[in-house]
Amino acid sequence: RRVQLLSITKKYLGPEPMFEEIGHATPYQVPEEIRVMIEDQLSKASEALSLYNTAFHAEFRLRHEASPVLVELGARLPGGFIPQLVRLAHGVDMLEASLCLATGLEYSVLPHHSSIAAIRFLQDETAALKFAGAYDQIRALPFVDELSIYGGVGIGRRGHVIWTAPDFSSLDYRWKLISEIN
Repeated sequence: RRVQLLSITKKYLGPEPMFEEIGHATPYQVPEEIRVMIEDQLSKASEALSLYNTAFHAEFRLRHEASPVLVELGARLPGGFIPQLVRLAHGVDMLEASLCLATGLEYSVLPHHSSIAAIRFLQDETAALKFAGAYDQIRALPFVDELSIYGGVGIGRRGHVIWTAPDFSSLDYRWKLISEIN
């Protein structure tokens, strides 16, 4: 039995006091010593919880000059479109891998790094209307994988954009290009 860390995802949070999730990007590079600490904690936690033949996700709080702190471990795939981001960034289908594990089938996970993949959630009606109005121009960008505007009313997420880039500086630059289209 072994735990295989597939990808580390950076979580983008909105302003205080809500710290709402506004996006994710993967893979996020951490120093090797931090990665080793994360893998060690995951191994110990999965052993303690008897997690065998299953996929799971974990959330850690990473702080400067401190050990990672495990804040959540769920015996399920992550939400927030992270499996889609992992597929784009690493070429690994997390759903297929999870189903194979659950049914006792062999699944060889051989991730490769092809890009950084990210998602930004549209938080309000104004953003959703702006992106809906520029839908064709945004979807025509070769690095945009998906743009979805959700229906309905109320508060919370109103849509999302998924895109890729070769590195984090390009990722930020491409988000700027996307968000400035009128």
